[in-house]
Amino acid sequence: WDPSRASRSNSGRFCNMQWPVLVLVAALWGSTNPLLRAGIQNVKRDTTTGQPIGQHSYMTRWQYLLPFGFNQLGSALFLWSLSTSALSLAVPLCNSLSFVFSVFVSRLVGEPPQTPTTYLGLALIVVGSSICVAFKSDD
Repeated sequence: WDPSRASRSNSGRFCNMQWPVLVLVAALWGSTNPLLRAGIQNVKRDTTTGQPIGQHSYMTRWQYLLPFGFNQLGSALFLWSLSTSALSLAVPLCNSLSFVFSVFVSRLVGEPPQTPTTYLGLALIVVGSSICVAFKSDD
């Protein structure tokens, strides 16, 4: 990896092959959020504070470790993608679409359904992200 070459390739152009990587990052981040919540269910907690008793209680549960590993994989992939992606697109695209994935995966793991306005907001996020990708691709 040559940083001087990466900075030249990141001059505002957004390659059509970069946005799928950013969507994958959003999918890894968003889908692991509800799985991490589910992975810490029934962890022994302090009765006065409600906080978990020691991190070792998390780190010994595969239900927590597996989603945590995928979440960290998403973070590493995000950092790698920043070398070729425009920062002005990568950050909003990953963060907004991770919310979309979180909502759908949370339903799959049994969390209560969201309100209709949440789904309207999700549709607007997808439309806005698509517009950002389309206009960034044309630069």
